[in-house]
Amino acid sequence: MAAAKGDMTINNSSFSTQFRFAAPYIQAHRDRTFVVGLPGDAVESDNFQNLVHDLALLSCLGIKLVIVHGSRPQIEQALTAADQKSEIVNQVRVTPADQLKTICSAIHQVSESIVKAFSRGMPQTPGFGLQTSLISGNFVAARPVGVKDGVDYQYTGQVRMVNAGRIDGALDTGSIVLIPTLGYSITGEIFNLSVAEVTAAVTKALGADKLICLSTASKLAELHAENESVFNILQLEHAIADLPEPDTLVGAAVTAISNGLPRAHIVDFETEGALLEELFTPQGAGLMIVERDVEKVRTAKLEDIGGILEIIKPLETGGQLVQRDRDSLEQQIDCFRVIDIDGMIVASAALFSFPNDKTGELACLAIHPDFQGGGRGTKLVHHIEHWAQSQGLEQLVILTTEGAHWFIGHGFKEADVSDLPKPRQKLYDADRASKIFVKSLIS
Repeated sequence: MAAAKGDMTINNSSFSTQFRFAAPYIQAHRDRTFVVGLPGDAVESDNFQNLVHDLALLSCLGIKLVIVHGSRPQIEQALTAADQKSEIVNQVRVTPADQLKTICSAIHQVSESIVKAFSRGMPQTPGFGLQTSLISGNFVAARPVGVKDGVDYQYTGQVRMVNAGRIDGALDTGSIVLIPTLGYSITGEIFNLSVAEVTAAVTKALGADKLICLSTASKLAELHAENESVFNILQLEHAIADLPEPDTLVGAAVTAISNGLPRAHIVDFETEGALLEELFTPQGAGLMIVERDVEKVRTAKLEDIGGILEIIKPLETGGQLVQRDRDSLEQQIDCFRVIDIDGMIVASAALFSFPNDKTGELACLAIHPDFQGGGRGTKLVHHIEHWAQSQGLEQLVILTTEGAHWFIGHGFKEADVSDLPKPRQKLYDADRASKIFVKSLIS
């Protein structure tokens, strides 16, 4: 049964399931402080209003939001319209005195566009009734960049201090804080700042829980392959080094993680719903950056049995795996290894040892459907191989009905029932006619 309103059709069953899966994330994010780096390109995007609705929703869910916005394309347009030539040196815009007014005006216009977008709340729109409040102000103190390598950057500045106390006070009112890339000096001068520097500085000063850097789909695709969703800081730095023109806000993510931020997310602002999918689903929709890998292989525990059963049940139903009930899993749980992402079991495998034959059986290899194609099967097989070697085992065997080519690609060779350990030969089910593969663990 579906309920329709306007052009929107929602499958009730699907919505309920998705909402239940989102509940732990809603709970985890409540009362947390998120900094959002919003490039000027996003304001020009066809998806911008949808993005604003999603940001307003985050605020309604109890997330404290600070938005730092850039204005590079708008500044370039304004300077061109004023017949003023812009100079960018080492990816930093030089701000002469005669261009400062034009640049400030462009930045203020972007701020106004964002405020207008948050103020829209027409009936039959996602923003209806949200009444989101935005607060802006001189939260960032600045000083001039000065002269570097013979270039006088004039009214281009760098962050001297972020008034975190005043920002926290504004957030405590339930408002979203909006910070443009303008800084004010103790002499009353105004400086044009880098969106990446302001974003990283605000994130550090607030001790934020997350940084969300919005980018384009093409820039995101340059950073990682489609099946990758988590990078540690070293991987991101290597990815950036290979790019001719890396996204400036990605640099803010590197700085923030290096300064102790737990996690940063790079999300495509052009795709509707990508932000919500990244924050409220286990598979996400962008790229999560961490100091160290959060996806880990570990020993299974009794409380993981429900997750393991959920993964292997479809394969058991399809005949690819032998049926296992909860009782047998409880008895064999020490033989299982799982891949855990934020407490969710996304893959499992088992090692059954036959020490007298110096052989181990790799069994019950299964990946959650939403996490297939990311190299997790390979990761588990390698882990099981090292685990078997640590037990003094010299070979692995695997029985499979459909995965022959995959295991051949991972170094296994076809074998006979006679190559199985004697106790395992007695359990071989001729009716299933599983193919047998073996791999030597001796270097």
